[in-house]
Amino acid sequence: MNIDIADITNQGNRNINEDCIGYDSLGGSFCFVVCDGLGGMGRGDEASKCVVESVLGYYREVSDCFDMDVAFVRAQERLLSLQRDNNATKQMKTTAVILFIKDETACFGHIGDSRLYYFHGDGYIRTLDHSIPQMLVQSGELNEADIRFHRDRNKLVRVMGNAWGDTNAYTVMRNVMIEENGAFLLCTDGFWELIDENHMVKAFRKSRSSKRWISLMKKQVIRNGKNRNMDNYSAIAIRFS
Repeated sequence: MNIDIADITNQGNRNINEDCIGYDSLGGSFCFVVCDGLGGMGRGDEASKCVVESVLGYYREVSDCFDMDVAFVRAQERLLSLQRDNNATKQMKTTAVILFIKDETACFGHIGDSRLYYFHGDGYIRTLDHSIPQMLVQSGELNEADIRFHRDRNKLVRVMGNAWGDTNAYTVMRNVMIEENGAFLLCTDGFWELIDENHMVKAFRKSRSSKRWISLMKKQVIRNGKNRNMDNYSAIAIRFS
């Protein structure tokens, strides 16, 4: 299958962009990373950059032998070390979503509320946020559609840069077979909050390239973000044919 990639990152109405994105390809495999630094904690831009650089650095070392667990653990250790070196253990927190593709098979993992969507012939699947509203949805106390503007939307229960304890805080899905004409979207909350899944799918069907797809989605994000204090918004779109 052929792969088509496009990306966007924008500071919105904020003073700085604390999102960080990146991707690379080696020997027929691909690695994508999207992170959203927690602005309220301080120095989120440094945290997101640290994690993206760590994940891609590891990928460039091992290429086809990329291990999602190792990628998360190494990035967490590097971020905690950076916090200690800068006397900033209460700062430098970030979300992360990682996608690794090899031989038409995907493995992806996330922590926090940056999302991965996989669109395919039967619909789509997405990662489940590590947030208070997502927990309320899973317990039946909140409707899925009400996550976007819930009063506790920004309350995350798992992030990079906080101690994980005895169990890993990230979630991984492995061995996802990629269908022809399938697509992935990795994005921060500043992006997905302002465009619902129906519009994502409509934009996908109206476009023949990832660049066009992400352009149509950006227009919807900007339209819905009008007269709001728009957060940083970032996304990577990946289509297969």
